[in-house]
Amino acid sequence: MAQFQLNHPAPSHPFHSLDLFGRAYVEAMFFTNGDTGDEREHLLNEMGTERLSNAAVATIQADCDRFRAIVLPGPGGATVQRLLDVLQRERGYTIEQAGHDLWFTRQGHGVGFWSREELASFGDVLNDAASNLGESYVETDGEWIHVR
Repeated sequence: MAQFQLNHPAPSHPFHSLDLFGRAYVEAMFFTNGDTGDEREHLLNEMGTERLSNAAVATIQADCDRFRAIVLPGPGGATVQRLLDVLQRERGYTIEQAGHDLWFTRQGHGVGFWSREELASFGDVLNDAASNLGESYVETDGEWIHVR
């Protein structure tokens, strides 16, 4: 996503209340045009993140928080967040990559947690956790971007 530039809102917009993981998730969402099915390839980014409704930002944060709180199978009851912390420290896997991968994985794109070699078998574990969230649906009414 190096060439994609997210259209950022004014500093007062609730988008800026999202943590780094959430902002990266939104970047991936806008990169794929939110999987809206709209023929205008860059519709969301043309509208800009300032068109994310307050409810959309709250839903995004809740989804990201819910994902990171999932308790993974196996001994110890580690959460996704704990695993992400270890992967960042030991393998250089960034929180931004994880935010992107959550969107790509849960939406069924051809990349995601499972496709990252640096994650090895942990990619499958994160893939399963993301898949359990189900898909996200992004819609626009022409003025606002809504997420459910």
